[in-house]
Amino acid sequence: MFFLRLLQDVSASIVEMGDRCSVNQVYKSCNRDHRLVRVIAINLIVKLQADYPNILQELAPHMIDSLLQREKKEVSRRKYVCNSQRHRLKEKIWQTILLLLPCICLQTAEVIFPPILECLVMDNQPSVKYFQEWVLILLMDRFPEFQERLWCLLKKVTQTEDWNRNQVCSLLTILTHLGIIMADIQQKAAFLQQALPLVLSFCLSKNFSIQLYAQAALSKLWAECESSSLEDVKAMYPAVAACVQFQNSSSVHFSILDRLQANFFLLKFHPQLDCNFETIFYTIPYLTLMMPEQLIPPDIFLEENATLWARTDLSYSLKASCDRQGLRELGPGTWKATKVKHSHQKVSDEEVADATSTDDVQKKIMPKAGESIPGLDVESIQTTNQNRSKLILVTSLVNKVPNLGGLCRTSEIFSVGTVVLPNLLLTETKEFQNLSVTAQKWLNIEEVRPYELKEYIMKKRHDGYLLIGLEQTANSKSLTEFTFPPKTLILLGNERSGIPVELINILDVCIEIPQLGVLRSLNVHVSGALAIWEYTKQCMMP
Repeated sequence: MFFLRLLQDVSASIVEMGDRCSVNQVYKSCNRDHRLVRVIAINLIVKLQADYPNILQELAPHMIDSLLQREKKEVSRRKYVCNSQRHRLKEKIWQTILLLLPCICLQTAEVIFPPILECLVMDNQPSVKYFQEWVLILLMDRFPEFQERLWCLLKKVTQTEDWNRNQVCSLLTILTHLGIIMADIQQKAAFLQQALPLVLSFCLSKNFSIQLYAQAALSKLWAECESSSLEDVKAMYPAVAACVQFQNSSSVHFSILDRLQANFFLLKFHPQLDCNFETIFYTIPYLTLMMPEQLIPPDIFLEENATLWARTDLSYSLKASCDRQGLRELGPGTWKATKVKHSHQKVSDEEVADATSTDDVQKKIMPKAGESIPGLDVESIQTTNQNRSKLILVTSLVNKVPNLGGLCRTSEIFSVGTVVLPNLLLTETKEFQNLSVTAQKWLNIEEVRPYELKEYIMKKRHDGYLLIGLEQTANSKSLTEFTFPPKTLILLGNERSGIPVELINILDVCIEIPQLGVLRSLNVHVSGALAIWEYTKQCMMP
C-alpha cells in the first residue's frame, strides 16, 4: 500500500510540473485515460480474430485459464464492496472471459465450465454476478451437453438448504434465459417440459426473494411456450397455466414486477441480442452503479482504431454498439427483495413500546401515511434552506456509498450549504438511502467527478472560500485549535489513500483530528461529521 501511494504521489507531482518535465511534452494528458490500455488490448483481440483466428483460438484457452486463476485468488479473500479495487478487478476479469467465449472449442469449454459454475456459490457484487451468469448461459446454449449439470444443481438445491438465496436466484435466471434463447424448437420443448415443474416448486420456497424470482421466471417461461406455440408442453401442465393466469389477472403480477423492476438482467436483458461491446463495457457497469471511470462507451473503441472497425470483412462475432433500445431506456439501481408487512397483520405485544414506563420520552415524530408533520411544511423547509451555512463539503474522493449517505444525513442535520458527490446517481441507491434517510431531498447537492476536483476547488477559491483538507500532513493544524471562516470548503479524502498530493498542494490548510488511541485514523464519515460539527459550533450556534 505504501508503494502504491508513493507511485500515485510521484505521478501526480510529474503531472503538476507541466512542460517543465519533458515527459509531459511527449506524453500529452489526453492520452492518459487509464481505459486506453484496455481498449487497445481489446481491439487487438478483435484484430486477431479477424486476421489470425487460428492464433486467437490457441491463445484463448490460456488467457481464460489465467483469468480464472486470478479470480480464484480473489475468492479466498474477504467480502468486498461496490466500486472497490477488488470489485473493479473482478468485473474486468469476467468482461474479458465473456469477450473470449466465441474463440473457444468444446475441449476448452469442458475445462473452464466447472470452475465457472463454482463461482456462483461465492458472494459477489451484482455486476460480477451478472457477467458470471451471462457466461454460463452462453456456454450451455452453445454446448448443450453442459445443461445436465444445471439440472443436477437445481435438483440438489431442492433437497438441501446449503445454498443461499442469491445462488438459487442465479440458477433460476440462467434457467429462464436458456429456455428463451434456444433456437431448436424440439430442444426448447424438451427443456421447458423439464423446467416448468421445477420452477413451480421454487414458487413455494420459504425465502421471499426466491419466491419472487421463481414467479417471474415462471411467467417468462410460460410466455415463451405460448409465443413458440408449444401446445404439447402447455397441455402437460394445466396447473402452471392456472397459476400464470392468476398472476396476470391479479395485483400479484404487478407487485412482482414492481419489486423486480430494478433487476434488468432477468426482465429486460437478452443474452444474445445484447451481446456486444456497448452492453459489456458500458451498459451493465452503468446500470449496476459502477463509477464513471469504469465505463467504456463503444465510441472509444471506434476512435482508438477506426480503420479496424470500418473494415467490411470484420468477422468478429460481437458488434461495437447495441441495436436494441431495451437496456438503454433503463436507469441504474440495485435490486433487493423486501417483504412488506401488510396492514391487516397485527403487531405483537413485544413490538409495542411502553410509553408510560419512564418520565422522559422520545420526541421523534413517525407520521402515518398521508399525515403531515406539525410545523414542517413547504414554507418552513424553504426558510430552513435559506438559512443554511456557507460550508461546502466535498466528498468526491470517497468511494463507499454508505459513507456518502451518512455524510449527507449529517450535513442536512447541521445545515451544510452544499454537499459535493462524485456521482448524483448514487443518491438513488438503497445503500445510500439506508444511511441518508431522505436527507438528499433537502440538501443542495452537486456532482463533481474526481478528475474535475482541481478545477472546481480553484473556482471556489476565486469565489472567496478557504480551502481546507481533512488530512494528516506534516503541517496540518489541530481541529480543536482552528478557527473556521463562514465561507469554508472542506475536502474529504479517499477511505484508503486519503487526499492526493496534487490536491493537497493547492489547499490553503490541512486540519487533523487529535487522537489518543493507537489506530492511525478515523472512518471518513466520522471524521467529516466531527469537522462539520466544529464548523457549526463556531459559525452557526448562537
